[in-house]
Amino acid sequence: MICWNASNSSALRTFGIVGVDCSGAPHYADVAGTDPEFQNSFGIGPGCAGMTSNGFEAAVPPGRIWTVLETHGPASGQRAWSICDETFGGALAEIGQAIAAEF
Repeated sequence: MICWNASNSSALRTFGIVGVDCSGAPHYADVAGTDPEFQNSFGIGPGCAGMTSNGFEAAVPPGRIWTVLETHGPASGQRAWSICDETFGGALAEIGQAIAAEF
């Protein structure tokens, strides 16, 4: 999660590269019937899964982090990107542009 406070504003802004789907939305599911090992390890199914440079990866959904992102994320635009994406270049570029726009 990336947090910053712009010098000309008292507002805190947050962005996250977390366990969300490719659209940036959280996904909560019970996978006890299909992936009991993941379910037993984390108490919930994966928020995202996919091939990364490290091979197949799955990540838990953001839970409490999502509440922070909703509360302190930008008023418009995307506030979360999937940690299961193959690269983070697009996400980091968008986050950088949003931060630069505040200054």
